[in-house]
Amino acid sequence: GIRDSVASRGLGDVYKRQFLDRAAQLTGETQQLLGDIAELAESRYAVGKGIQADVLQVRVARGLIEDKLLELRASRSTAVSRLNLLLNREPNSLVGLLRPWSPRMLTMTEADLERIALERRGLLASLDHAKVQWEAEADVARRESRPGFRFSAGYVQRAAAQDDPVRGGDFLMVQAALTIPIYRGRKQKQKEIEALERAREKTLERAWEVVRIRQKIREKVIQIRQHREQHILYGTSILPQSEMAMSSALSAYRVGRTDLSAVLEAHSALLRSKLMNEHHRTAHAKSNAELE
Repeated sequence: GIRDSVASRGLGDVYKRQFLDRAAQLTGETQQLLGDIAELAESRYAVGKGIQADVLQVRVARGLIEDKLLELRASRSTAVSRLNLLLNREPNSLVGLLRPWSPRMLTMTEADLERIALERRGLLASLDHAKVQWEAEADVARRESRPGFRFSAGYVQRAAAQDDPVRGGDFLMVQAALTIPIYRGRKQKQKEIEALERAREKTLERAWEVVRIRQKIREKVIQIRQHREQHILYGTSILPQSEMAMSSALSAYRVGRTDLSAVLEAHSALLRSKLMNEHHRTAHAKSNAELE
């Protein structure tokens, strides 16, 4: 309900802020690298080995990176304000950096996760309780539709009183009653049918909720495995190769064996690799928290 919705938004803001922190840090690092590239382009142009277009091109690239940093910082401020709102704090309250999450494998099987979820899900217990209540209502209506017989007995002690014809004699009372439903087949039967239909609705709601829980667990398990595998792929293959490509392009540009466009393209690929690596790390952590 509302608590789950607030918790979900809070998780989203926490991990979004974590990603934005790392994205700003990584973008700032590549901005410094662009500064080195700009100095190289300007020095090559000064000695007649480069062209003015290279200097202008790298300046544009640095401007775009600066624009990206401004966007990341604004997004982080927005995420911090939303998080402070959920925590009932002042919007401008400082929020520190989060420690990076190291993706790890799930230690439980899907079957174990489903069992725990089905045991602890409060909505399922509520639906079971409602079903029992409606079945009891149907049973009462069914009993009311049948003739009934009531028998009662009582014993009364009396004290002697003036002019008492029985002189304080005790009483033994016996009562018998027969109840006959006037609307049998209509009122009581209709109540029974309605109660049974309500019980059936709760059974169907519970079955649907069980399916939804299992599907949600399945989706989160897939996401966790996917982001972990992609984070490993970027960390062990794509990112190291991007760094090697950047170093190779920069070395080739220094000796005039390639143009600046190749260097800037390698720089852009390196930044994308770093950001995607961080994205999968953060998405893995968020999916783990949502599953929990």
